[in-house]
Amino acid sequence: MASTENIVAHGDPPRPAPRVFISYSHESEQHKSDVRQFCALLREHGIDAVLDYFDNDQRHDWYAWMIKHITESDFTIVIASPRYASVADGAGPATESRGVHSESALLRDLLYRDREQWIRKTLPVILPGGSRDDIPHFLQPYCADHYQVSELTEAGIEDLLRVLTGQPRYVPSELGDVPALPPIDSTLPSAAAAPMSNLPLDNRAFTGRAQEVARLVDIVTTAADGDVLGATILSIDGMPGVGKTTFAVHVAHHLASRFPDGQFFLDLHGHTPGKAPVEPADALLTLLLTIGIAVEQIPATLDERSRLWREKLAGKRVLLLLDDALRPEQVRPLLPGCPGSLLLVTSRRRMEALEDVQPLSLEVLVPDDAVAMLHRVARVTPDPSEATAAAELVRLCGYLPLAIALTAGRWRSHPTWTVRHLAEELARSRNRPRAIRAGNQTVAAAFDLSYRDLTPDQQRLFRRMSQHPGAHIDVYAAAVLDDADVEDTRERLEALYLDHLLEEPTPGTYRLHDLINAYAVTLATGDSVALRESAIDRLVDYYLYATATAVGQLPTRHIANLAVSPKPPAQAPDLSSAEAAAAWLANERANIGACVIYASNHGRAQRAAQLATAIHPYLRQQGHWNHALCLHKTAVTAAYAASQFADEAAVLADVGVIHYLRGEYDEAAKSLTRAHNLFSMFHNRIGEANTRTDLGILQYLRGDFTDAETSLVRARALYVRLGHRLGEANALKDLGIVQRLRGDYAEAVGSFTDALTLYTELGNQVGEATVLADLGMLQYLRGHYDDATASLTRAHTLYTQLGHRLGEANALIDLGNVQRLRGKFADATASLTRAHALYVQLGHRLGEANALKDLGMVQHATHDYSEALKSFTRAHVLLTDDREGQVENLINLAALAVDWPQAGNPREHYEQALHQAQQIGARLYEAYALEGIGRCLLRTSDAAEEGISRLRQASVLYEQLGVPEALAVEHTLAEISG
Repeated sequence: MASTENIVAHGDPPRPAPRVFISYSHESEQHKSDVRQFCALLREHGIDAVLDYFDNDQRHDWYAWMIKHITESDFTIVIASPRYASVADGAGPATESRGVHSESALLRDLLYRDREQWIRKTLPVILPGGSRDDIPHFLQPYCADHYQVSELTEAGIEDLLRVLTGQPRYVPSELGDVPALPPIDSTLPSAAAAPMSNLPLDNRAFTGRAQEVARLVDIVTTAADGDVLGATILSIDGMPGVGKTTFAVHVAHHLASRFPDGQFFLDLHGHTPGKAPVEPADALLTLLLTIGIAVEQIPATLDERSRLWREKLAGKRVLLLLDDALRPEQVRPLLPGCPGSLLLVTSRRRMEALEDVQPLSLEVLVPDDAVAMLHRVARVTPDPSEATAAAELVRLCGYLPLAIALTAGRWRSHPTWTVRHLAEELARSRNRPRAIRAGNQTVAAAFDLSYRDLTPDQQRLFRRMSQHPGAHIDVYAAAVLDDADVEDTRERLEALYLDHLLEEPTPGTYRLHDLINAYAVTLATGDSVALRESAIDRLVDYYLYATATAVGQLPTRHIANLAVSPKPPAQAPDLSSAEAAAAWLANERANIGACVIYASNHGRAQRAAQLATAIHPYLRQQGHWNHALCLHKTAVTAAYAASQFADEAAVLADVGVIHYLRGEYDEAAKSLTRAHNLFSMFHNRIGEANTRTDLGILQYLRGDFTDAETSLVRARALYVRLGHRLGEANALKDLGIVQRLRGDYAEAVGSFTDALTLYTELGNQVGEATVLADLGMLQYLRGHYDDATASLTRAHTLYTQLGHRLGEANALIDLGNVQRLRGKFADATASLTRAHALYVQLGHRLGEANALKDLGMVQHATHDYSEALKSFTRAHVLLTDDREGQVENLINLAALAVDWPQAGNPREHYEQALHQAQQIGARLYEAYALEGIGRCLLRTSDAAEEGISRLRQASVLYEQLGVPEALAVEHTLAEISG
């Protein structure tokens, strides 16, 4: 390669050094050293490469540092590595690689928002020894190109240097004169755009299958040359572990150029543990979205979606790969239906019932390819003296890729073993021919080698593990399933892990690989139904007990609608502290949800309802509202189907709460009203009072203050009759909020004071802290900043004493806002910064976003406009699932743009905020946006009338809401008219 400086034509002016940010994972000292060497090499060749390593000598806000460098650099290089891919794609714990987690999240957002710009600026790079399989999946649909650095030399990075410096390897010749040409023939094809593709990467370790590939290519070629009425349909079936998906993806890449209108991949999850098979209607929704159809244009019914799918593909040549189909009925509605397209379907089952299908039953590898795969996976150079033993070993593995991979992995983990030793061990297995499900003897042979050597207790635990409905399992849940001692179970889990029958994704949690799980499920069918059912019952009861115990340790004002008295298991984790309880709930949330769904679908509706209501306070407090809605609705459906209406009411009340937290007020009203009616029917007075309180909250959120007051007064009266003082305090607190919103500040003070008295007498310090925070907000709205500061400081102190870090952070947010309003910007910055740190520690993205948003308001007030914009931008990234928070952030951004044009067009921000506020029914933010638009229009002489109209609309809303902002708008309107 010529030196870099010689690439530039003589006489050209010097180019500014391209600025490049390097995103990578700190997964080993060797990898970090390679990245530093790569960075140094770039800098030697005129590239201004930025690496966090060079800034480690001083403290930084690393999040801001990362945003600055990614958004301001000319390019971002992503160094492919196993940990980077795992964390970036959500498979690995973000806590181990927070930098990768944050950087990949930002890149994903930027690629989504401005695909054209960020495809050009984002460059996946593979260093020597790396694999393209380590490129994160989220980049693959956007960045099909990657840069393989063969060696850390100038020659090794030439292609990359040319991209970074804008110096192509080949330069076109000079343009000549435009010739006179005949008229254009409109029948000639125009240049095609790059096809859409979401195919997975082709596996570089793909071995053999040349005849099968040639057969499918021949079928496709024959169909293209013939008179075919519909799409070519090829089904690829075979036993588990035979490599159907790998083969299909390889073929799809081989044929991709023949289908210029797109190549699409969709996993139908026919045999994925923990996932239901994808319904045809849902599959069509995904496919239609993939080809760019807006969600609001997609019809609701299966037939209409199928018809739209065929219409959109009419006249096109596309390749569709449907992976892991369960049955023909799952595939039939997805058929393209037009000639020239190709449908590839993989399945463990034959697809004879699929019309016009051409099947290919994939067989095991030929012996030579199987031996090559064995050595490749084991990372061992073939020894000619052991060639016979290697051939015997792969024969005993049935030439099945999965069996070969497992055996090679066992060999790799025991470097003193030989191929002959492995072959002799496998030959002595008495159960080698046993089938897994449908006569798959060779799969069982690979598993038998490990299973045979287990003790009877270990074998029983292995079978029981397959009954767990969740994604992972800890030692206590495993002990409950096995009805065994925890310490004995711990030893057995370790033995299974060492035999590669279990994976350990995080310390202390285990999971079964999907095919090993299927093997264990088959083994478990040999146990009696009574044993299996009792194991599941013990597991659900364990999660119910542990969940109720853990939630009971958390500070809360929640009043349960359904009494739960679970039987304690023989042994359970120590959940005696709030910290331990919160950690357990965070780790087990997915498993608890899986148990709710399993119980709902397997005749355990009452247990499902009890478990759903037990975890509700945690899901609600932590903001896991989407998860809560899914679980609760499943439990409601099961309870209704089982005619267990009392249980239905309890869960339905929780559904209503989640709906109003999400801003879905109509759905909340339906759920809460039915729950209240059912509670009344079954004389559940606590449930009645709770739902009456929640209906009052819903009503004031919708601006129905009169109805809200009526509901809360009735709820309070019912609590009083029941002698339920905590409920009375909760009703009073919410009644105070209604009175505050109506502008009845004196009455609100009385309600808050009465609620505070009750909480104090009950010793419910969470209630105390909560009502103090509400009282503080009322006080600062009235301009009583000293009183507000005192109330919020006391609330903060209580939360701190309780170890209630979420409450502490919430109090600091309100305190920071009071300090901002008082002009104490340094104090406000300190409070909000501390709140932000707490939210980060908690992993509370919504709180983190709110802290950044409020911090941006302080920075705006202190004229630190650039930092305010950064804070609002960071908040926007975190507010993805909080529509109300996004609206408020847009309003703040618009206000900043009024003072600082670099923040954008204020009216456009306000218009966007108005649209979103109206969508979610956020009336206060709707009023803010209308006021902002009106004031923007008043600055334009030819739009003054429209501006006055917008201000009047804002004024009406402010008056309806009873907020003091109405005064400022009325004053402006009076000045205009006067």
